[in-house]
Amino acid sequence: MVAISFTPLYGVQSSERSCCYLLEVDDIGILLDCGWTDDFDVALLEPLAKVIDKVDLVLISHPDLAHMGALPYAMGTLGLKAPVYVTLPVYRMGEIVLYEAYQARTKDDLEFNLFTLDHVDQVLETFIQLKYSQKLKLSGEGEGIYITPHAAGHLIGGSIWSIAKETDEILLKDPIALLHTMSFYTPKAAQAMLEWCSERISKNFDIGKPNPFNFTHVNLIHSLDELDRLPSPKVILATSPTLNHGFGKDLLMKMAPLSTNGLVFVSTPVPGTVAANIHPGTVVKLEVSRNVPLEGAELAAFEAKERRRLIDEAELKAKEIEEAAMEDMMMTIAEYESDDEGQAATTPAPPTNNTVPAPPIPATDKAAPMQLRGSFKVGFGQFTTPKYPMFFTMDTKCEWDEYGEVGSHDVAYINSTAEFHGATCILDVAEQEYHTPMLLSQGKVTLATLKTLLARAGFEANFYGGMLVCDDGVVLKRSRNNEVVMEGTLSTSYYRIRDILYQQYTLV
Repeated sequence: MVAISFTPLYGVQSSERSCCYLLEVDDIGILLDCGWTDDFDVALLEPLAKVIDKVDLVLISHPDLAHMGALPYAMGTLGLKAPVYVTLPVYRMGEIVLYEAYQARTKDDLEFNLFTLDHVDQVLETFIQLKYSQKLKLSGEGEGIYITPHAAGHLIGGSIWSIAKETDEILLKDPIALLHTMSFYTPKAAQAMLEWCSERISKNFDIGKPNPFNFTHVNLIHSLDELDRLPSPKVILATSPTLNHGFGKDLLMKMAPLSTNGLVFVSTPVPGTVAANIHPGTVVKLEVSRNVPLEGAELAAFEAKERRRLIDEAELKAKEIEEAAMEDMMMTIAEYESDDEGQAATTPAPPTNNTVPAPPIPATDKAAPMQLRGSFKVGFGQFTTPKYPMFFTMDTKCEWDEYGEVGSHDVAYINSTAEFHGATCILDVAEQEYHTPMLLSQGKVTLATLKTLLARAGFEANFYGGMLVCDDGVVLKRSRNNEVVMEGTLSTSYYRIRDILYQQYTLV
């Protein structure tokens, strides 16, 4: 049986981005990354110095200081003597990173002597370059061990290393669950945005390969009850990564008491969160809150508050409507008066002596306050034209285009009687050539649009090989000239889907 031991040297349980781990497979020591910071603090490398004699080979994952910055010091001072396996981009970019790190530090600190450019060259001479998916069998002390780099992303040449011993490979088929409230819509949204992915993914989809975001082996879970129905053991991808809220917090309380469960963080936890405070053997206090129905005095107070809120909203809305109506009315009056003043300037006023009596004030115990809203002309004067009462009204909105007002209309192909210079000519029906029916649509009808319409109608539709596969085996696929080809077995779903498709076109 293979004995495996994994020891984090630094980069865990801290905010440091630099990392270094020791993996021991039987008697073989594999150093996974050898990072440092631009402060070049030697105290950080003390755990590495204690195990430097156990290292038989080094695997570097990314070309930056956080993953390979300590290699010159480890080889020049600590005495590291082991081959370093990298990909070609990591070799090229890593060379630049190490040279730049030394030049930047010695520019400000001439006494810097932790490593030199000769040590950097010594590191580069030990690099052994591999390609992605290139399986290499080690020899010598590493006899029987296979290493394979796989694309990791993040940085150019970044690698995930596969390390295997000459034993039977075990295929784990435990269920994978994606647990959050929007888990159903997340892959659906990704499936509809392939044009934003790499060109290789888009081309593979165009030639009929399945959508890469069609996760057939991932269970989309929305609640803890659905999660409990999956068999154990299982892998759960949950939110949020801080463990302060969401399903992640619920699962922590549920699964932490059992030592057989494991918790894996895929990124450095944010300081001050529950995730950052979790360490092996420590006790973490969690604040748990739940929504409960209101009762008694609390319920009565809430209902009274809601009633006041609704009354205030109604009064505010009525006030806004009144102010808007008054503003529109005053604008209408101002326009009318400006027109009247323009006419008065060109028409001489006849001599008159008109007197406008003041309006009567109602007799009440208390004088009624009078408030004038808007802008009015108060006083006596001569009227050159008769005044008519004005009433505020609202005109219905109309839609216009370059041809005029847009109204309700239909599109049709008509065979009619033509009249020229008063002479009526009836077309010979026998010689008429009937036109081929045409389907017109407003814009291009896409499969993505049809998928959305079918989902609203209650149909399950997914993209497979550039086609939209619906219920009961009904298939929709694109054709030339803005056509959509529909295939499938005659069924109720077939005719309902066809009706939805027909609604997107106008037949003339």
